[in-house]
Amino acid sequence: MLALLLLACTPDPPPEPEVRTVEVVRGDTLGELAKANGVTVADLKRWNGLTSDLIEVGQVLRIEGGEAPVASAGPRPRRPRTASGTSQGDDTPEDEPGGPTVPRLKKPRPKKCLAGPTDVEGDQGFAIAQGLTHEGTSAAMNAFLPNVGSCLVDLPPPSGPLNLEIAVGCDGVVDSVTVRGGHDWSAAHADCLVEALQFAEFPAHARPDGDSFVYPLRLQ
Repeated sequence: MLALLLLACTPDPPPEPEVRTVEVVRGDTLGELAKANGVTVADLKRWNGLTSDLIEVGQVLRIEGGEAPVASAGPRPRRPRTASGTSQGDDTPEDEPGGPTVPRLKKPRPKKCLAGPTDVEGDQGFAIAQGLTHEGTSAAMNAFLPNVGSCLVDLPPPSGPLNLEIAVGCDGVVDSVTVRGGHDWSAAHADCLVEALQFAEFPAHARPDGDSFVYPLRLQ
């Protein structure tokens, strides 16, 4: 009888945390996803084995516990409109008239990835494939930036650059664009530039997993 009484008084083990997933879409950042789900950036990185804040479109992230976003909590933040006046994506509302608009551009054709090194030299016994070069990325950005004028409409003059981390596949097509700094830039203008830069064209390179660089965008 005593044994049964002690068993009845033993507390139940704590429930397992609810686990769900979220798919990364264009414009998402770890900070925004953490805030929307009631967790921290450190949690997201730990649960998903991330060593940096870089995430890619289509990536599925694991979330334990937190607060599931409520569809009726209010409208999603508006994304910049395209130059034709339609919003980016079927589930985003149109923006107000005026302000930054994403230019109408086409995704560049993928290039053939360059071959990696074939000769291994030195004592280490391995060679590193050639990624993006400073000359190549600078030339590509200089050629593309004249297209983003509609993203800069009504932009209050920022005091510093907008630091953008751009990840590029070996085929020269942009994989993701992430804002890494530029606190005095308008969020709407920064989002517009992130959307537009998805259509930039870069040289092919030899790193099969892609390469990235940080570009400080300054207004002159």
